[in-house]
Amino acid sequence: MNTNHKSVFGFTIGPIYELMSHSKKTRELWFSSFFFSWYVKKLYYELGKSNNIKFLKPYIDNISSLPKTKAGLFPDHIIGYSEKDPGETFQLIQNFIEDINKFFVGLIDKTGNSHYLSGKTREDVEKIFTDYLQTSFVVIPIDTIKGSNVVEIIENYLDALERNRSFTLRKNENPCFRCKSFPAVFDITDNYETKYKKQPVCPFCFIKFMCNQSDEVCSVINEQKNFRYRSTGEISAVELIKKIDEEKLKAYLSKYDELEYEGKAGNEFRELLPEKGKEIRPYHKYMAIVQADGDNLGYTASSVKNPEELSQILFEFGQEALDITNKFHGEAIYIGGDDVLAFLPTAFKEGENFFTIIDYLIEISKTYKCKLLCKNLSGSISIGVHLFYYKSPLSLAIQSAREQLFNIAKKVPGKDSFSLLLTQHSGQKVGFQFKFCSDELNLFRKIMNNILSGNAYYPHGIHHKLNFYEKLLTNLSDIHQIDSFVKNRFNEDIHKTYTGLDDIKEYLKMKLSSKTVSGQKILTGNEAKTRLNEFISQLKFIKFLLGED
Repeated sequence: MNTNHKSVFGFTIGPIYELMSHSKKTRELWFSSFFFSWYVKKLYYELGKSNNIKFLKPYIDNISSLPKTKAGLFPDHIIGYSEKDPGETFQLIQNFIEDINKFFVGLIDKTGNSHYLSGKTREDVEKIFTDYLQTSFVVIPIDTIKGSNVVEIIENYLDALERNRSFTLRKNENPCFRCKSFPAVFDITDNYETKYKKQPVCPFCFIKFMCNQSDEVCSVINEQKNFRYRSTGEISAVELIKKIDEEKLKAYLSKYDELEYEGKAGNEFRELLPEKGKEIRPYHKYMAIVQADGDNLGYTASSVKNPEELSQILFEFGQEALDITNKFHGEAIYIGGDDVLAFLPTAFKEGENFFTIIDYLIEISKTYKCKLLCKNLSGSISIGVHLFYYKSPLSLAIQSAREQLFNIAKKVPGKDSFSLLLTQHSGQKVGFQFKFCSDELNLFRKIMNNILSGNAYYPHGIHHKLNFYEKLLTNLSDIHQIDSFVKNRFNEDIHKTYTGLDDIKEYLKMKLSSKTVSGQKILTGNEAKTRLNEFISQLKFIKFLLGED
């Protein structure tokens, strides 16, 4: 540790998810997240100009060499050392925060097509902005934490600050038409929602809606002005979109703005691909929202002698996760540190290969573990996924993905898991969980990939048959009775044409038993019912990908 360091600081900005919750377009949800990453990046850059500051998190060799991308790359926490006394450091950070707030208020003020409501001014924008967006920070003398884990201590302070945030929404002042939370300041015209009528909006909904017309936003993400962020339909049906002639697609999309396009996305596949209408599958209309978070990072950090080393590992993981997301034709919303938030197609074909969202999750998990192992560190990542109908509200979809991560995947003993929920257009839900690198996941992937590739062929209603025999299957006395069950229930002539039933039999044995010192013990009662229902849900997911009910 540098003996010249006199204080340690950390800051956090938010609330992120609350701002994202009112998004109605993919572009708005993306910018709600990107905005915070951009804010942190500017503060990181400005503070970094001072020779008195050294960053621990995130640790970046050269900020100017970072790629220009729509994905947010900066976490909402910054931690660092300062050679100044705590009081001086506090004032230095405070001054930078005030300057950056003015920058973003100015960004909102001069974004294209801004028309203030009668009696509203830039000062009103600044008041709403500073009331709601809170950059909380802590500065403490370095002598008080010598010999301790700096990052862990500051993170605990920042978590406490986040839990104690409070806001003044002032809803009674002509509330925003879109979020209904903040006072309206601008008028905008949403061609789809209000049929070209003006609607009053707050500064946050305004900048989210108009971000593609801002010179500053377009410059920082290396996009042309009035860029189009891919809609839910374009992401979910990337397999079909790739088959459409580019000029034909441009001509079609030019007729609609982004939200109008989302409203018509169910029809244009047939309009643009009339001869390929039969190729449309249910998964083309379901998009995945993925949220990932590293497990027990505080424990991992405590085993690292140099905090900068772990920070650098996590930042490099983010760069690789961005490449993986692009490879799977997704749109990264935020990839920073041990966190990932992204839009992805549920499944797609490339050549003879069929890829699903589960392939993406496994590659993210392996990459995270490999980055840590390179430095002899152990760790894992847990992931929540929500697959939703492309016309469903984005705000509910992202909330569900978050619940899958923190309420289910993170509650699995040992974590290192993913939890997936499919909410079908009919309202039916199919959900299941897996531990990464488990025998169950490996065998399930084998079954799924064989079915999807045509290398295995099962009875159309196999999941219904297993459900029908639930009482029998959950009251077995010996694991070998599963062999007899499969042999006796699939013994008709037509069953001779099916392949892969041996894998189903082995998977049933795996699901309906537990390993003991003396061998495999058959499960019965409620535990067996739960495990059997998990398998039936997994088969339903495969049937969904096939386009079968």
